Amino acid sequence: MSHTDFCRCTPPEFQAIFDQWHNRERNLDRGMWERARMMCICILQPYSKEPLSPTDIIRLPWDEEKLESVGTAAMEQEDMPELKRRFSEVKARYGLR
Repeated sequence: MSHTDFCRCTPPEFQAIFDQWHNRERNLDRGMWERARMMCICILQPYSKEPLSPTDIIRLPWDEEKLESVGTAAMEQEDMPELKRRFSEVKARYGLR
């Protein structure tokens, strides 16, 4: 970003630019860690009697984020019959099929 572009940015524009830059850098960093973990799996798998998963080698901070999202998806599946029932009631109330 040139100095002129920087001076013309409003604070929300600069925040958006920074957020995108930060996400890019974070993803590049995560990619390096993921590649290192996969190399370790490839090296160690022949010496293991059981299949290895990436989290068996090393747990990374974003693995916890994935586990939380999987738990949320499971919870949503449990609530699906209730949501369908409520949706049907609303459709009937408004005369929709």
